[in-house]
Order: sequence, then structure tokens, then C-alpha cells
Amino acid sequence: MIGQQSCRCCGEGKLKPRMLASLRLLEKRTGVPFLINSGCRCDEWNKKSGGHKRSHHKIVNGFGNAVDGWMLLLTIRDLYYAALEIPNFSHGQIGLYFTETGWFIHLADCGYKHRFAYNYCATLGKMVEIDFDDALRMLESQELSYV
Repeated sequence: MIGQQSCRCCGEGKLKPRMLASLRLLEKRTGVPFLINSGCRCDEWNKKSGGHKRSHHKIVNGFGNAVDGWMLLLTIRDLYYAALEIPNFSHGQIGLYFTETGWFIHLADCGYKHRFAYNYCATLGKMVEIDFDDALRMLESQELSYV
């Protein structure tokens, strides 16, 4: 893994061992390192970064349980399907983000299945939630571009 697992604001927090094991399994299966854009977050950093108040990124008892990032050489479509092969991710959170500058994936080993997607809307100048099934159809038809 490449990138900062601890909070960018205060330097606190580590990823839970099971989350780390799941990321390492993903890397082993794809042969590509996972590049962490956002790992653990303190309450203040979570607010500043626009995170949900119950985000799995938030540090609880010293640990966070979610990452945002990408894998070089993989499209978001390929990364999504690779993540589905990891039990703790297939039964956890997977979010797809399509920003004005590229894409990234959110992975959380939270114990319940939840899928979501956001797309950047230039007209509104912000990210808007889109239907996850629509996002998958766009991936399959390659209507979205990849970085």
C-alpha cells in the first residue's frame, strides 16, 4: 500500500488489522499496490473533507475502517470487480466516485453491504449522488472516462 493510513490532520489512527489484510489480499490478487488517498480521519478532518458523520474513516478506539484510493493500471471497473472478490469488501461498503479530475473507490470493511456512487456535476459545481446501478451500466458501456 502506498499513502497515508493515519489522519492527515492530526496523524492519529491506524487501519484495523482486518481492513489491512483485505487490502493486502486485493493487492496480491491484482498484482498492483493500492494507493490511499484518504484513510483514517479525526472528527475535525472528517468534517473538512465532507465525510458522513458516521463515516467508517473516523477513528474509533485508535482505528479507522475505510480507505479511498485507486490502483494504477486498473480502470475503476476492474478495481470494482476485483474488490468484489474480497469477502470483507463484497459484504462491506464499496463506493465509486467520478470527480472533475478522475476517479477513486471507497472501500470499508463494515460488516454490511452498501453500494453508492457520486459523479461531479459541472453545472452545480459539486458532487452529486447517482444511482449505483446506473454507475455500473455507465462503466460497462464506457460512458465514463478513466484517469
